[in-house]
Amino acid sequence: MLAGEEAAEDCRCAIVFSVAGTAALTAASTAALAWTVCPYVRRLPARDRPRRLPVRDARVLHDTVLTTLTAIARGGLDHRAAEVRARCARDADRLRRMLTGAAPADRGGPADRLAAVAATAEALGLRVHLRQDALPALPAPLADAMAGAAGEALNNVLRHSGAREAWLTVSCDARTVVLRVVDRGAGFDPSSVRAGFGLRHSIAGRARETGGRLRVTSAPGEGTCVEVAWTL
Repeated sequence: MLAGEEAAEDCRCAIVFSVAGTAALTAASTAALAWTVCPYVRRLPARDRPRRLPVRDARVLHDTVLTTLTAIARGGLDHRAAEVRARCARDADRLRRMLTGAAPADRGGPADRLAAVAATAEALGLRVHLRQDALPALPAPLADAMAGAAGEALNNVLRHSGAREAWLTVSCDARTVVLRVVDRGAGFDPSSVRAGFGLRHSIAGRARETGGRLRVTSAPGEGTCVEVAWTL
């Protein structure tokens, strides 16, 4: 292994081990990690620096590890709680699988995956009211997109709405499946707020790639509804 490759691998390992111990992280230690690792990567010759992540991998890191670290760093979350520690363990497992090229862990069928998404959001302090119709067998890419979009929509409720309660519903008929995430928080004007990475890639990108149609309805003071519809 070349020196540059060893350095890049050391950086990746440092990140994995740090996330594996996320339950003990504070805002200070998170900042220290960024201060230590980022300059180290920047000092590498350009040819040896880690390449830009594929969008699929960037989505996973953004929606899971980054969300968990941010929630803990901001305080107000008991990092010793069993639910938080379990979420940290899942995030560490995802990172290890990404680094080794292992297949993602089996998350079960669509209904099980949506229930897991709701439980994951609740681990960070959001109360989620989940209601879903009996779902037919769905193509794997559509099931992945539905769970991923739902998870990031709930992340956005936590990050931006100021609400601590959300409604996650999935309805379906013979031709259509509709996912909705609703909150009664601060709301915003979609025409004047630039969409962030989560909305553009984790929600809209997943919908677009699987033939879904995204609609975001919101207004200041009136909460937000994120809806994605797929034709079967």
